[in-house]
Amino acid sequence: MPSAPKPFTELRERAGRNIRRYRLERGLTQEKLAEIAGIERSYVAQIETRRLNISLEVLERMAVALSVDGMQLLSPLATSREE
Repeated sequence: MPSAPKPFTELRERAGRNIRRYRLERGLTQEKLAEIAGIERSYVAQIETRRLNISLEVLERMAVALSVDGMQLLSPLATSREE
């Protein structure tokens, strides 16, 4: 019997990929995004590499910093060549 999907892992991966994609599209470094969002640069790196879970508060901060709707950070995306 196939195992059930892992929704939390999938959402963490989507958020990390989308944050990285939008950050690169806007020409921001991890350091600059962290500064705008009010978080540590190492936290941005860990989110983008999907090493830790992102809280809703940080997701919202990232969305505001990237000028996107928070739901866009959780949406499925085609894999980009930067990954």
